[in-house]
Amino acid sequence: MTLTREPAAGDRAPHRIRSTRVRPALFAMAGPALIVASVLFVLHDFAFGGKVSAQHSDPLAVWLPFHCFLGKSLAAGHIPAWNPYTMGGTPFAADPQSGWMYLPAMALYAALPCDVAIRWFIVLQPILAGTALYWFLRDQALSRPAATVGGLLLAMVIAGSRLALALPFAGALTWTAVLLACSSRYFGAREWPARLAWGTAAALAWGQVAAAHMSHGLVLATGVLAAYAVVRLREAVRHGDLTRRQALVTVGLLVAALPLVNLAFFLPRLAYLPRTSLGQGYQELAELRAGFLGVPPHPYPPGFSTGWAWPLTLAVSPGAYLGALALGLSFAGWRLRRYRYLLTAIAAYGGVCYLLSLRGTAELLAPVARGLPFGSFYLHEPARFRYGLILAVILLVPFGLEAWRSAGSRRERALMMVPGALVWGLLPLVVGAPLSRLTLLAIGAVAGGAVLAASTKRPALAAALPVVVAVELAANGLLGQVQSTEFLITGIVQPRARSPLTPLLEPDIDGAAYMRVGPIVEWLDAAGTVRYLSLDPFRSDERGHLLNQRPEDWGLMANHRSVLFRVEEAQGYNPVQLLRYWSFVRAAEYKPIRYNAAVFQNPRPGVLDMLQVGLVVGSSDYPIPGDVAPVVREGRWTLYRTEGVAPRASVITSLTVVPSPPEALEEVVDESFDPSVRAILESDPFPEGEEGASAGPVEMGGRISEPGRALYQWLGPQAARVVAYAPAPAVVLVRNTWDPGWHARIDGHPAPVLQADYLLQAVAVPPGRHTIILEYDDPWIGYGLLGSALVLFGFFVLGVAMRQRGRARASTSAT
Repeated sequence: MTLTREPAAGDRAPHRIRSTRVRPALFAMAGPALIVASVLFVLHDFAFGGKVSAQHSDPLAVWLPFHCFLGKSLAAGHIPAWNPYTMGGTPFAADPQSGWMYLPAMALYAALPCDVAIRWFIVLQPILAGTALYWFLRDQALSRPAATVGGLLLAMVIAGSRLALALPFAGALTWTAVLLACSSRYFGAREWPARLAWGTAAALAWGQVAAAHMSHGLVLATGVLAAYAVVRLREAVRHGDLTRRQALVTVGLLVAALPLVNLAFFLPRLAYLPRTSLGQGYQELAELRAGFLGVPPHPYPPGFSTGWAWPLTLAVSPGAYLGALALGLSFAGWRLRRYRYLLTAIAAYGGVCYLLSLRGTAELLAPVARGLPFGSFYLHEPARFRYGLILAVILLVPFGLEAWRSAGSRRERALMMVPGALVWGLLPLVVGAPLSRLTLLAIGAVAGGAVLAASTKRPALAAALPVVVAVELAANGLLGQVQSTEFLITGIVQPRARSPLTPLLEPDIDGAAYMRVGPIVEWLDAAGTVRYLSLDPFRSDERGHLLNQRPEDWGLMANHRSVLFRVEEAQGYNPVQLLRYWSFVRAAEYKPIRYNAAVFQNPRPGVLDMLQVGLVVGSSDYPIPGDVAPVVREGRWTLYRTEGVAPRASVITSLTVVPSPPEALEEVVDESFDPSVRAILESDPFPEGEEGASAGPVEMGGRISEPGRALYQWLGPQAARVVAYAPAPAVVLVRNTWDPGWHARIDGHPAPVLQADYLLQAVAVPPGRHTIILEYDDPWIGYGLLGSALVLFGFFVLGVAMRQRGRARASTSAT
């Protein structure tokens, strides 16, 4: 398979496709323009109508607030290493969910208002996916109609289904297409300077896949890249374009470039994950959760997985639908001899992904997977491997269209369509798909078949094939938007088991209204350092308030609205939480909580004190129990002020030192523990000889007549000043979550930040008045940026040197 660009059948004859009255550049842009127009047509409410959607829970609860915080911080010239506005404070840039080094998120949210940025983030992903796949297919020497069909399929399978709102997976597919396009140029480059440039571009695209979804998305992208690389290098060696040694150097360079170019992304995450909940693995989290609930632990079971027939839903509309013409041609490419190895590799990749997505495979592999380092990540949701098969089917279709166009007889063309008709047309009926869900497939088969038949006599009509596909896929998208529910009966899989390949419903939330400041936000913003808690126990479940995102729910201030408006909250939602915070939330209340939630339903006074909760947002109809007073009302919600709220910083002289973190957690969740008068430490706060070393649980100091005082002031989102007076040796307890990135200076001198009350910060001070400066720093962010910069600079210098060397050789040969 030699992938030098040869004019395809539809590109050779000017009288067939290209008119002399149309500029070649405009003609070349027709395919990408159709892809862009199709996406904008289906997602017009997002692009031009100012609408966003709560159909998927994460865009409004996670991606909008996190990316907004990131983008606006970068626009202000600051890399946000710490987020003080959720979960009592937590590392931010190192969080894989933050968007740090995810270029679209950083650029869009830095340049645009946040409600506009999320809408165009949703719209631009399928556009980039489709145009990148078009570029890749053109680089495989496919004709423009075939490449356009492939790009349309990838773009519209995202835009026409709820996958558009599953931003990590839509992003992973998008950047996988970019990765393939850059890799094609890399393997096809004749000179080393060009190869270095395209290898760097491919590595950057691979890093963007990781930024979109660091686990399954990165595995799927790496798998398809490996399959493609094997075929390209085999053919290059076979045709004499590369020696075996050169092929090994070529693949070795790319393998090295993938992580090295992306050190800015990976180093902070790899340093941070071991001290997080997700870094423990799903199996370990399940065991910890069982321990807090007091139930026996069980082996981690396979999560959401699928039955054998799930791919047939690609023929069912509305939802993730590929269209009659595309599905009919999906098996036709095998007649192209020059592409057989490539198609075999793509099919093998898709087959592996299909098998891994099945429930039976997950159950079979579960005993082995539990013993592997990252096995629980596979077991968590095997169905995510569906995206690999969808990508493989989409990649096969353009080659099928190319085979159809190059076939020599009607009989050969008819035989090409038989496998697709049987698999995608007959099998859905056999397994029970209702005819109503196959109506668009039937209409598309008639329209597409007519154009295919006409193109055999008039090859110029092949240019109309992408238009037929675009109309069919756009119709599927619009059909989905008029549905009242996404969970439609397919007869193939259970309605909810199809998610997020379900239809994308019409967006109905005003993005600008979601960002509008209300009375409760105004009051919270004026409250200073006091944290608030969203409390609605009648509707809270193990995921907290995640599913309550309608306009009438906004006043509750849940789902990271605290991060949007930069007010401090004690709860949150994130699969990556500081492990101590995650454990404290589950130990403090006896209730099941999903691994990615942090929510309280009946917090005790001690919990409120530790997290410095002085404000509670709750229902206006069901007042909050306890000693609280209403402050301001907004719709169905009221902000209440609690009495006796703890300050952000306190001087504590009654100290207990315990030898281990579990004992510290046991102390602080005990109902008798009063964090306002006693602090639990895990190391002696004073050097030996000053107060004496402590071995095991021991009381140090005691209540004294003259109380200490402390005044806390933020100096920015990751720095604070505490002015404290201690009448005796004491610790200044700071009610922010502890992390090793926090550093302290007492009166200008460095001092350790201690772990107090299991999850909080403390600084030991001698008697007297002191000024404490607390600052958060994550050095791995700087190391990563420096590492990526050095690698990129090194590749640049190497490329320039190779180009100069090549010119010198050419000059010597000429003389």
